[in-house]
Amino acid sequence: MQLIDTHCHLDFPVFDPDRAALLAECRQLGVSEYIIPAVGEENWGRVMALAAEHDGISYALGVHPWYVGGQTPAVLTRLRRLLAERPRGLVAVGECGLDLRSHVPQEGQLEMFEAQIALAMEHELPLVVHSVRANDTVA
Repeated sequence: MQLIDTHCHLDFPVFDPDRAALLAECRQLGVSEYIIPAVGEENWGRVMALAAEHDGISYALGVHPWYVGGQTPAVLTRLRRLLAERPRGLVAVGECGLDLRSHVPQEGQLEMFEAQIALAMEHELPLVVHSVRANDTVA
């Protein structure tokens, strides 16, 4: 059976020491493709580099609701430019959405999510959505 992992954060530093071994092991178990969603501008380069280095890795570019507060004001301008360039491996916008848990900062989440929805529509790309306690709003 061929499997596709549609949501994994293999770019995170915790995987740095053994990423190649992990990918090889997963390949042996039937996982042949991955979609790595970005969490913010700080990891866009990492997900893009992984896609360039490894066959079967695609990615999404966006801003996760947990990381909205740490983004610079021009993040959406830079995201729009990258989406327009359609770099190799780009398959979606995300990870974006809403996380309404009390310990997650709420400021700016809705505006950033709506902006990323508009960008996905503008560039005819699907969304990778993060929705926690927000299903009625997200729907």
